[in-house]
Amino acid sequence: MDYKGENQSITIQRKLSIPLIKLLITFTGGTLATGCIFLLFAINANKVMAAPSAAPLLTIFTGTTFIAHTSATTHQMRVFGDGRISDQFLNNDNQNQIDQNGNDPRGTTIAVLFDQHSVTPTSVDVGAQGDFTQTTSITLDTASIIPGYDEDSRVVYASQVLPYQIVQQTLAKASNNCVIIELDIQHTGGISLTGGRLLFMMDIDTALNSVGDIGIFDAQRNLVYLTDFNNSGEGGYAMGVSLVEGAFGGYGINGDAYPETDAEIINEIISPSNTIIDGNNDVVWLVANIPDLASGQSSELVFSVCATTGPTEEDADDKLNDTYEEIVNLTALKTSTPPSGEAISAGQSINYTITLSNSGDFPLQNLVLTDTLPVSTSLVAYSISEGNLIENNGMITATLDQLNPTSPPVTINLSIATSSSLASGTVLTNQAFIESDQLIKRTNIVTHIVQSPDLSVIKSVTPEIVEPGGILSYTIVTINNGQVDATGVTLFDPLPNNTQFRSGSVSITPPSAGGTSGSPPSIVEDMTVAAGESVTVTYAVQVDDGVPSGTIIFNTASVTSAETLVPVTDTVTSTVFIPYPALLMTKSGPQTAQIGSSIVYTFTVVNIGNTPLDSLVLEDGLVASTVLIEDGNGDAILDIGEVWIYTANYTLPLLPPATITNTATISASYLDTIVTARDSHVVDIIGFEPVLSLTKVGPSSARVGDKVSFTFTLGHAPTSDQTPVKNIVVTDDYAGTATRISGDNGDNILEFGENWVYTADYVIKPNSPNPLINTGTATGLDTEGNLITATATHQTDISEYNPVLFVAKDGPAAIGLGKTAVYTFTLLNFVNISQLKALQLDLDMSLLAAITPGDGSPLSVVSVFDNVVGNATYLRGDGNNNGKIDGGEAWIYTASKVISSATSDPLMNTVTVTVTDPENNTITGTAKHSTDIIHEPKIKIEITGPSTASVGEQILLDIKVSHAEDSDGSPLDSLVVNSSVSGPIARASISSGNTNNILESGEVWEYNSTHTVKINDPQVMVDVITVAAQDTDLQTISASSSHSVTLFGTVIPYYFPLLKKNN
Repeated sequence: MDYKGENQSITIQRKLSIPLIKLLITFTGGTLATGCIFLLFAINANKVMAAPSAAPLLTIFTGTTFIAHTSATTHQMRVFGDGRISDQFLNNDNQNQIDQNGNDPRGTTIAVLFDQHSVTPTSVDVGAQGDFTQTTSITLDTASIIPGYDEDSRVVYASQVLPYQIVQQTLAKASNNCVIIELDIQHTGGISLTGGRLLFMMDIDTALNSVGDIGIFDAQRNLVYLTDFNNSGEGGYAMGVSLVEGAFGGYGINGDAYPETDAEIINEIISPSNTIIDGNNDVVWLVANIPDLASGQSSELVFSVCATTGPTEEDADDKLNDTYEEIVNLTALKTSTPPSGEAISAGQSINYTITLSNSGDFPLQNLVLTDTLPVSTSLVAYSISEGNLIENNGMITATLDQLNPTSPPVTINLSIATSSSLASGTVLTNQAFIESDQLIKRTNIVTHIVQSPDLSVIKSVTPEIVEPGGILSYTIVTINNGQVDATGVTLFDPLPNNTQFRSGSVSITPPSAGGTSGSPPSIVEDMTVAAGESVTVTYAVQVDDGVPSGTIIFNTASVTSAETLVPVTDTVTSTVFIPYPALLMTKSGPQTAQIGSSIVYTFTVVNIGNTPLDSLVLEDGLVASTVLIEDGNGDAILDIGEVWIYTANYTLPLLPPATITNTATISASYLDTIVTARDSHVVDIIGFEPVLSLTKVGPSSARVGDKVSFTFTLGHAPTSDQTPVKNIVVTDDYAGTATRISGDNGDNILEFGENWVYTADYVIKPNSPNPLINTGTATGLDTEGNLITATATHQTDISEYNPVLFVAKDGPAAIGLGKTAVYTFTLLNFVNISQLKALQLDLDMSLLAAITPGDGSPLSVVSVFDNVVGNATYLRGDGNNNGKIDGGEAWIYTASKVISSATSDPLMNTVTVTVTDPENNTITGTAKHSTDIIHEPKIKIEITGPSTASVGEQILLDIKVSHAEDSDGSPLDSLVVNSSVSGPIARASISSGNTNNILESGEVWEYNSTHTVKINDPQVMVDVITVAAQDTDLQTISASSSHSVTLFGTVIPYYFPLLKKNN
């Protein structure tokens, strides 16, 4: 390891080889080993510096402990009360401190205990004291023969069951008040070891004062130390131990209850108390954690032990801390551009430089630097000369594995931008925090105060009233109310509308403000406005000719600087003035007024010009006079913006127009100029109530085809308010629009006293109602536009209607019994043949050829009656649904009848239609139709009798004759029944019928046939019964049926041929 000195650099051998040390111990013993150590010291003695050095000058081997289960080597050091540290493990009398008490009672024992296990330990194997005999238990307090002194012995220890080798070397300090103890812990076994811990304990008995010990722990240096004061001795004392290299595990400071037993030692190693309890005889200790060790691996722990004296405890404490800083120290310096303490402006950048250098004797490991950026700043760029650096949300984190005493300084550069919105007076502070395995440190604090210029601007213009073509002079005063100068000041002022810039008119006062003159919009650039000072800039513009009077010229100046990015502004206005006298008059009144009421008009007059007015005259042709009721301030002058109010009354005439529009005119004077104003008002007149009267005359009677004329007379009714009526229209519901023939004076308005006469003609039509009652209606609008109506009616009786009714009947030509015969009746108001064709009627048009058509007057149906089927039912034909058979219309009726045997054949029926014409005259029409009845009777024969008979017996057959099931039941006449055996048969009886000798439906006629069996009858006798009759159509109807009887005792005849011999 390389260490640095103040004047030169020396390379120091950290360790001797283990075999060499073992050899020295074996052949020379402890004394010889010490001598060898002194030999090494002597060899390097020529390198000792005369002046104190902050770094160790040479390596002093105070002893090596090699533990391999049976080794027994002491391992002790001493620090004297005057601050000197022994360079060997012996007292002043050259005796082993453990074995013998020294003559100098001010020696203080430094002890180390160590333990490590292959698993996480639940206990610590604290083994032996003295010569490391394996069976000797540890004793932490050994009584000394020197009064008032307790020699506290501690030993280096390794597990009795696991192989370790511990090599220690001590590095002396030139200041002779510190030693550096390095422990190289090597694992020489085969099992991986974990959970290692080492406890380093020391006592401050150098003070020889058993009371008043004060313990202190410095977490930034892993340092634990004691202070004491002895009136009879050196005064103040301070002594401590610090973990220079290794993982810190805990600490303890306790005078009266420090660890004295194996169990207490074990507990403190596993769970350090981290307590500071001052007592009579304080002992301090540190616990270091050892990383896991596999076989062959090693780990290094480095401790610094220092002792100081001084007049007071505080002096000794300060000296002790200064001494430790020489061993492990980090110089952390933070600088900035601009330098710390200087003012900056909002938005200005700051560059931070952090320099880290190892100003101690040992490497600093695992350095972590954090730096939180000030508020309202952002990181622009960063760099680090060695290590890593990241930024996250304004937090800078730099990491460095190791910084050696001989390493060049590590430099971190941070460039930040400040917010342009930072308020003046804002303080930005920055400090970095560094933490390493050995110490915790902070850099110095860097401070900047935001002091921005505080600019304001005041702008003015002369003159404020300007005529077209005039010159406007603008003055802009920029004031810096801040504590720093405003640089790079720019005056931005756009050219106002309706003006032209006057070249060369820009001036800057004082000239020392600098700046470059320009023209609108950039008037001045790069000025400097000193803190607490102001700069005045002026320039001129000329107003354009022809700018209207009253035009307002706006001008706004804005000022920025390198430090003030948000513009500050001020605006001024000028007004172009041309004398412009002007009046405004508003005439008001009611929107509506009732006939006969009075109207109050109000005239409001305002001076809207830019000059005062006098000599006001108000005129209104409708009203007789006006009254001034409000005249402003009463000085008879209408000032600018002043309001005067006039009123006037007007009474409506009896017959006013619908609207009254009148215009008022007011005039006033300004010097020789007369100005006027006008305004009109319109009032709608309401309450008009004219009433119309309409009379109508015409003929009392007329005939169909006559042209009649109606006369209408229209005027105002007595109840009318006599106001005129316009837009007159007279109409008749039959004759249509009437024509005016007289009465108007030419204005097309019906005025009171006028009587307008209208006429309208109408031709009486066959379908005109009788009587003809028609209504005339007159409509018009009153003055308000409301609709007014009047009506009149007239009755004319109509005669000589000549309608022609034609009736046609249709039905089946022939039909059978039981069927339904459907008849259709057509009722035609006959006008002409062409209309019939349009109706598409199934009629024989030839029937109409000899009929003279009628006039088509509508017919009202009274009845449609058929002498056979009765009243007929309406089916269709009323095209306009008026309930009358109009000219050319054909109405269809229908009726039906079921044909029965009682129906006459042929069926002759007649329909009679009764209607009335408009004069209520009755008109009838008939139509006939003949239907042939078709008869289909059928005969049914039923025979009952014996099935067998013998010779001599009489056979009796019972015969019944009736209509068959499929017969139409029509009657049969002239029935003849014949038997093939007995011949014609007479009727015996009739059941379910009458005796009219006609076989009717439902009747049964009974007959009997008899026969006596003969010997020569056939064995099977068959009797065939035949019935014949005539139907209604005189057609012969016949039917037959048979009955068989088996005969017994009959003889079958035999026939023999007779032969005749011819001669």
